Amino acid sequence: MLPSSPIVLRDGSAVTLRPQTPDDRARLAEFFARLSPSSRYQRFFTGMRNGYDRTLQVVLRHRFITLMVSVLVAVATVALFFVIPKGFIPLEDTGQLRATTVVSQPPRFSTAPESARLSRSQAS
Repeated sequence: MLPSSPIVLRDGSAVTLRPQTPDDRARLAEFFARLSPSSRYQRFFTGMRNGYDRTLQVVLRHRFITLMVSVLVAVATVALFFVIPKGFIPLEDTGQLRATTVVSQPPRFSTAPESARLSRSQAS
């Protein structure tokens, strides 16, 4: 466990920062249950939006590299189109989809009496 020491805030109050432990689970669940849906949304998705902003700033700072990576991906896609075998899909489309299932049959009684009964009923 990391050592924790109190930090004094601008207003003079002291707080202690420490890592979360499994003992904090109930208190955290209670805290999040009390948050409004809007507050929960802002708390979790603001970090994602900030991550997008940071990534966008990096891409805009390195435009040429981003362009070269995009061109490389496009060229690799075309090259792989010619290299990868395409025999999975047939050239002629028959308009049919065929599926086969194999199911084990449960043991049955002899069908001899049943077939004899059927032949008698068909004769009459």
